[in-house]
Amino acid sequence: MRRAALTLACVVAACGTEPMTTPPDASPHDAGAPDAGARDAGRAPVCGNGICEADAGETYLSCIQDCRGHDDFCGGPGTEGCDCNSSFEPDDTAFAQDDCLEADMLCVPWDRIAPRDNVVLPLQTCVRTCEHDTDCGTNDDGSGRHCVEQSLELFGVEARIGRICVDHLAERDEYCGASKTTDVRIDAEGAEVKTSDDIVGCEDDAVCLLDPVRTLNPDEGVCAHLCGRPSDPPCPSRAPYCNPNQLVVGTSTAGLCTRGRLTLGAPCGAQGSRDHAGFDRRCDVDGPPLTCRAMEPSGPTICIEACDARSAAGCASTDATNPVECVEVDALSGEGVCTHTRVSNHPDTCDGDGAFEHGRVGYFVQTASVSLAWCVDRLPSTYVISAVDLAGERVLEGDNCRTSPAGRFRCPEPMACIGVEGDGVCLLGCDPSGDPNYCGVGLPALGITSTTTACVRTSTASDDGLCGSD
Repeated sequence: MRRAALTLACVVAACGTEPMTTPPDASPHDAGAPDAGARDAGRAPVCGNGICEADAGETYLSCIQDCRGHDDFCGGPGTEGCDCNSSFEPDDTAFAQDDCLEADMLCVPWDRIAPRDNVVLPLQTCVRTCEHDTDCGTNDDGSGRHCVEQSLELFGVEARIGRICVDHLAERDEYCGASKTTDVRIDAEGAEVKTSDDIVGCEDDAVCLLDPVRTLNPDEGVCAHLCGRPSDPPCPSRAPYCNPNQLVVGTSTAGLCTRGRLTLGAPCGAQGSRDHAGFDRRCDVDGPPLTCRAMEPSGPTICIEACDARSAAGCASTDATNPVECVEVDALSGEGVCTHTRVSNHPDTCDGDGAFEHGRVGYFVQTASVSLAWCVDRLPSTYVISAVDLAGERVLEGDNCRTSPAGRFRCPEPMACIGVEGDGVCLLGCDPSGDPNYCGVGLPALGITSTTTACVRTSTASDDGLCGSD
């Protein structure tokens, strides 16, 4: 189960008025024996007693040995996935058990091995080492746990954790994490805990890339396949392209396996998904400089090349079937973006297979001063298509392709997501004054058969015409 993390303000100050309790603190760093859980006399908090006394002014920072590990899903300090006190030093070549309660556990100081400057609260937790899945037991619901490799190579430390037990496995580009921490331990805008009460590893031999997203806790990362180095295996079939030189790994660089070579106009990033990081949809770096950005509020993110509209240099991006030019978007600075020219969805003029081998479709953005257009790689189609009759009325009700920012890129070739009666539906657009055979060829190829087809005008559509049939 994934749950929202506490805000940073909540963990630095006392959260609420009810006391938060944990099992008695068994840490050897505490002086004296832990009590049996009764409140201490007086109103002042007493550190090291195993009680997080929020209503007495105790905060996470002021008495961390009590307040750490009070998460509902932790068994207390020293247990798997929960807080411990690490003795690890930067020159050490191995992690130690420290105050983890079982001999097959290691205390890993995620807050110290990650080269980050936004960690504000300690995050050191116990992980259970293993050789096989059977070493890890089962979850509370009876499902089997897993033994996976936990990589630390991005940090360049000599120490290795090896294989650890996890509760669940995440797919490539989903989030992974080695603790049960539910509260945010970093200072970053939009910071949240993605894995919270579960320890999550990666399936299909993917590695958990720690610290690629600086809004995650230091023990969390993104499941990915590294590539390009002599020891790396080939990229998997679902992410076949090795996007080179994406990450600094020790003293070398490694690529990331992505879904395709994403060039100018390609849909990129997580596309609004909270469960994915967008690492398997990164713009290609083996060519013109591209950034993944949205060109309209709440719009889809696509690979964009910036340019100087006042320079004769133009754009580095090229396209075999559609010319590219630099269009000015800021009259004061001369800032521009590289766009495709002669883009149309009625009829479809965006030729080519696209990075995902589903063709391409035109994407149009109207700013206050200029119209922009790109031929965008279509994403794998999940939408049921629509159809209209010779009067332009819908006779086949398909899916709404406006339910997500990138939905307009999921209509099958050569359809487009066209606005009709307030919805976005996959229809075949056309030019009423263009090729009279366009609809007669296009509709049957999409499985819409009839004796008569025509390009009909309709006042409810936002485009020139729609291919209709009887």
